[in-house]
Amino acid sequence: MADVNVRSLAVDIVTDVCEEGVFLHIELRRALNKYAYLERSEKAFMVRLSSGTIERLVTIDAVVNHFSKLKISKMKPFIRNLLRISVYQIMYMDAVPDSAVCNEAVKLVRKRHYDNLSGFVNGVLRSIARDYKEVKLTDAQRFSVSDELYELFKTQYPENYAQILESFLSNDHSTILRFNKSLIDASRIKSIAEKYGMKTISEEMAIYSVSGSEGIEDIEGFDEGLFAIQDTSAALPVYLSGAKSGDICLDLCAAPGGKTVQLLDMLGGEGEVVSRDISEAKLPMIEENVLRCGFDNVRIEYADASEYLSADDKKYDIVLADVPCSGLGIIANKPDIKQNFKREACDELAELSRRIVYNAGRYVKENGLLVFSTCTLNRGENSEICKFIREKFDCESVKLSIPSCMDRYEYTDDELTIFPTPGVCEGFFVAMFRIRGVRS
Repeated sequence: MADVNVRSLAVDIVTDVCEEGVFLHIELRRALNKYAYLERSEKAFMVRLSSGTIERLVTIDAVVNHFSKLKISKMKPFIRNLLRISVYQIMYMDAVPDSAVCNEAVKLVRKRHYDNLSGFVNGVLRSIARDYKEVKLTDAQRFSVSDELYELFKTQYPENYAQILESFLSNDHSTILRFNKSLIDASRIKSIAEKYGMKTISEEMAIYSVSGSEGIEDIEGFDEGLFAIQDTSAALPVYLSGAKSGDICLDLCAAPGGKTVQLLDMLGGEGEVVSRDISEAKLPMIEENVLRCGFDNVRIEYADASEYLSADDKKYDIVLADVPCSGLGIIANKPDIKQNFKREACDELAELSRRIVYNAGRYVKENGLLVFSTCTLNRGENSEICKFIREKFDCESVKLSIPSCMDRYEYTDDELTIFPTPGVCEGFFVAMFRIRGVRS
């Protein structure tokens, strides 16, 4: 089997994300599947190098532009992204000697037949290695976000924006697991947690974290469906809904199925969950998660949540509307969200949310529950949608009981904004409404 240059793979991943608009998590999954034979340390290096470069892209580009007469936007794509992964190693990976970074970069330049640019790459990198700490960065560049995104957080969260932005640059890359309490008792949860060195996040929610992201499938109980990979914040809406045995529930935007599985776990085999998504390609992901856990009181369907289905009018005890959003709470795990951020896109998503929640509210039985949630921190996609719900429905807000593991949040008008906390939870928004009917 031919030797694989892991740095070269990282350049290709970063190039696909930055130049072609491919989602980072999809590109990483593709690379990890294709090169599954690599040593675990090599795969970990590839993941950290490519994802870390995307995470710190704004900072890296500012540093390169400071030392290079040719601005990074004018460079050839391969050279631009080779410099990016190299500067990431220099600035953020102390275990890699700067001299090795420069030498390996020059080797890759020559291997890709850009011999005439080897001196340029070598000179820029050695200058950066020597003096990068002297570069004066703006606050936006220091947090590695665009000026537009920096201003959004600073304006909407004047007391918390720095802490939020800093959390997106965390080095904590643990994986959060939620145990299905209907399938496993507390003593076995404790046994598995101790065996694999898991950290307890919330006993009440049966949520734990384990170091790294590789080998989750090898943990005892995975094949039995005893646990699911689900962030603490993502598990909060269903947990707070209080779903119980016998309830009829609808998960409107369900893929990849984490909340559907959680609802099924809370129902304990009695009642039903209808799980829908607009992406037919993602429906098998929901089915896979459900089958692994052994639940069968579920219907998985293709549907566009923004289109009203009269057959569902006043049919469900609980309707979960975890709507499409800008994802500004989960940047730590999906750093390419920063590169794709556009304020006008947030406005379009908010309009889509209005259509979805208006349908969702009409599907709720009288005095049933509408659970509205997003993984963004943008108020225009959160509080403004709650205002819309109150205008369109005769309803009352439901007071939320916040788990003790979450200590960084904002709770106003029964609307809960969870701030990201490394190793504990991502940023999230939840509000729940008891629906009596549609306003005339």
